Amino acid sequence: MSRTLKYCLGLFLVLILIYGVTFHNVTISNDSCTNIEQISVGDILKRSSHFGFNFLGVLFYKTASVLGVINPVYSTQFMLAFFSILGAIGLFLITLKRYSSHHTAILAAIIYAFSSNVWRFSLQSEYLVLVPSIGLIACACWAHGRWFSGSVFFAFAMLTSPFALFILPFAYPEAKKITKKQILLGILGFIMSYGIVSLFTYKETLNGEWSYNLVYTYYIKAVESMKPIRIFSIWAYGYFRSFHLLLPLFFIALWGTFRRDKKSFVVILLGVIIHLPAAIPEIRYGAYQMTFYPIFACLVAKQIMETKGNFRIITLAVLGGFIILNTYIVAEERGFKRQLAETYIAMQNDLSIPDSSTVLMYQATKPLNTIYAPRLKGVAIYSSYQEKLTDNLERYELPDYTKIAKNNRAIYLIESGTSMPDDKLKLLISGFVKNQGAKLKGFGLEKARAMYPDAKFELLPNYSIPIYKLILSDSK
Repeated sequence: MSRTLKYCLGLFLVLILIYGVTFHNVTISNDSCTNIEQISVGDILKRSSHFGFNFLGVLFYKTASVLGVINPVYSTQFMLAFFSILGAIGLFLITLKRYSSHHTAILAAIIYAFSSNVWRFSLQSEYLVLVPSIGLIACACWAHGRWFSGSVFFAFAMLTSPFALFILPFAYPEAKKITKKQILLGILGFIMSYGIVSLFTYKETLNGEWSYNLVYTYYIKAVESMKPIRIFSIWAYGYFRSFHLLLPLFFIALWGTFRRDKKSFVVILLGVIIHLPAAIPEIRYGAYQMTFYPIFACLVAKQIMETKGNFRIITLAVLGGFIILNTYIVAEERGFKRQLAETYIAMQNDLSIPDSSTVLMYQATKPLNTIYAPRLKGVAIYSSYQEKLTDNLERYELPDYTKIAKNNRAIYLIESGTSMPDDKLKLLISGFVKNQGAKLKGFGLEKARAMYPDAKFELLPNYSIPIYKLILSDSK
């Protein structure tokens, strides 16, 4: 067995073990719930913008069903973890090809795989991490002269999300060496995949419930409604959350690239800048910036390997701190989401809570309604800023909270705000951009008291996540 193959196999086994023990029994989002519904019924032609995700999700779900695993959430989470690991292996192979160093390549793969965003999105049921993952597989094929197969994979990445375009700066060094024959093979591979699928899905993609046109319009309006400082703060947070301790090494490596290869520096700088407007609208704190993470990981790994003496020891210690801190961040987040899932199930089984009770919440409502507690009705609450954003979303109306109070005397509130290690940073950003921030712990109670000023809030015992029963006055 070759040294390269041993590294690839070792990386796969380590990551599948680590990812595998952290993805079970956590809550999923509204989008995840919709995705799971499509996968469970084998719907792969709903829209080409998510075709890659739906196709692979159905494939893994059918395979898992044969093996006795009938939960599409688990099969989808495993599928994402599997391809995320293949993406890390792809990054290893690209870096090895570029720098001819196994140690640099394995460091780049580790930095990428253990960045908190890649790690946590690899364990959810959304398409987001599949975009850079398949994109890296495509880049690895291109780096080793497989332009036809690489373009097929890139088409799948594009069929998962158009944001796959942002992986292209990473392919720049290979693109400089491409021949006319390889260009033709690449175009053929892309057309065969992207073109054929789009032929069957273009109507839904252009005019469907979540068409490109609708999403594009929403994004433009959302960006227009944001203050520039808000956009910049989320963009910066997307990198800080995942790389924190390694940021100084990145800037040192970027300066070194500027001195050695100004063309590569311009490409890298472009890769950073293009995410400023494009990665922001859904406010996912770095999810769409993951297509830049391979460049980041590659540069930092090379910088670490170029250091000498005591500075090498310091950089390796920083890398160790980076892995430990991200392990803590992801573990805390997954623990919180497990508690949330357990709380939903406990509410479903709590006979003191009447059927059809309204549950005010600001985590995803659809999973509560369809998976965890179908006898209850989750109703979303928003900050004032987020209420303004919903105005940009066609066919969506805010709940009538006054009508809910009049028609339903059994109302509960789940105080399910994020309780993560980086909450203080989120609070700082929230204050910095004048309350345009995330829904943090305590937000729900504050919002509910503003909506129902005469209500009393009774904290229910024996729940790991705080749950309040709203006792409304007779005037309500």
